[in-house]
Amino acid sequence: MAAVRSVALLTSRSSSSSAFLVRHCSLTTSAPICAKCDSTAPAARSTPAEKGHAKDHARTFYRAEMVTTPALPSERAAKPPAGDSTLPFGAYYSDHMIDVDWTMADGWGRPRLHRIQPLQLHPGAKVLHYAIELFEGMKAYRGVDNTIRIFRPDMNMARMNRTAARCALPTFDSAELIAMIADQIRLDREWVPSSSATSSLYIRPTLIATDKTLGVGAPHAAKLFVVTCPVGAYFPSGFQSVSLLADSQFVLEFEIRYRALVAPSRRTIEGWTKAAATHRSVGRHRGGGGGIFGWFVRAFPGGVGAYKMGCNYAPTIDVAQSAAKKGCQQVLWLSGENEELTEVGTMNIFVLWKNEEGDLELVTPPLDRGLILPGVTRDSLLALGREYGEFKFLILFSVSERAFTMEDVRAALKQDRLLQMFGAGTACVVSPVGEIVYHNRKTGSYETWAIPTMSAKPNLMQRFYDHITDIQYGRTDRPEWVYEVRE
Repeated sequence: MAAVRSVALLTSRSSSSSAFLVRHCSLTTSAPICAKCDSTAPAARSTPAEKGHAKDHARTFYRAEMVTTPALPSERAAKPPAGDSTLPFGAYYSDHMIDVDWTMADGWGRPRLHRIQPLQLHPGAKVLHYAIELFEGMKAYRGVDNTIRIFRPDMNMARMNRTAARCALPTFDSAELIAMIADQIRLDREWVPSSSATSSLYIRPTLIATDKTLGVGAPHAAKLFVVTCPVGAYFPSGFQSVSLLADSQFVLEFEIRYRALVAPSRRTIEGWTKAAATHRSVGRHRGGGGGIFGWFVRAFPGGVGAYKMGCNYAPTIDVAQSAAKKGCQQVLWLSGENEELTEVGTMNIFVLWKNEEGDLELVTPPLDRGLILPGVTRDSLLALGREYGEFKFLILFSVSERAFTMEDVRAALKQDRLLQMFGAGTACVVSPVGEIVYHNRKTGSYETWAIPTMSAKPNLMQRFYDHITDIQYGRTDRPEWVYEVRE
């Protein structure tokens, strides 16, 4: 796959984040530069049932069939204090949830919108044994005009269906679930924070396999449910840069030792056992537990790193704890012997630098190897980046999706070419990187690299944040990126 690359030539017309002139031109690309411009505003879409199409419960559920049972006053939870912009993530839940069951025999059942309550699962449910499940994360925002907007839910639903297909769970019509979630938010409208332009309502759709058969195989029953919770600002007191741990030593030691111990033609159980025992001894020597596949791998080609499954997250927790012991807030996930950058924590990663040709470039790793989750915020920043360069004067500004390594980062820092590095995700929009604690394989020691994200000019990261939040809170109009929850 060719690297995706485009450039925008921009002349600033004012200090407003939405006022700029753009010209596009194509360099080398294998896909349209601005495919997102062809999308239809989510709020304008109708569900298939509303269009008069015949219903097919083997294919999807239907909002028109949803049974709504509002919670009684005595069943409603106390809301968090008004004006609290520091609401912790997942500490409060709104009063209502959606759930809908599916079976292989009958397809999708009738959706229900009712008070939030515990799930009832058999101890043999497949989700509990084989992690056949997935989830999504998106947000609704109360705008400056008091209108509630969901940001790009069509992209979340498309990703949810791709993930469902990957783990043999049933798919559904995206428009139906978006419309049902809008009904849920209307019922819980008072839970959407209005205290500040930094809080929001987090939305968590989840799909799990529920049949009580212990055999490993495709699920015969499943449940989709949606819960919501109000959340505060990710950075309540302004941007705080994070420190990243970048350490590939354990993975690479295992790969190297395995190749030395086991010839490609003799990869037997005995060979695996010998390599694993060697690796475990390395882990014990360094104070860790070791493991046959190493510690610091988040995803690998052909795996499920590009899908939003819970099994991608559980193995990262221990690594994050190791990073915390070294004073780091996040892990910079590397891939392969050349240490390609992939993701930062649970976010996509972006770098703004002057490339080796001397051109200002925004770069992020590509999606073609299946290692990286195709984030909604990632897509949004790439779209905006292709619409503008940077501001005070005429400037050539390129946007690239291509692989780059820790050695590339080191060289850019040494030559004063690296301007900004930041993560991008639903929780924070952007998260500035101020430091990398890097394990140098050649010297066997850790190095601390200072990243000038917070002081760099131009401050593209801040411009991205302002532009995205302006759209989310209704200060800037971008109808194709929001779904309005109307009364």
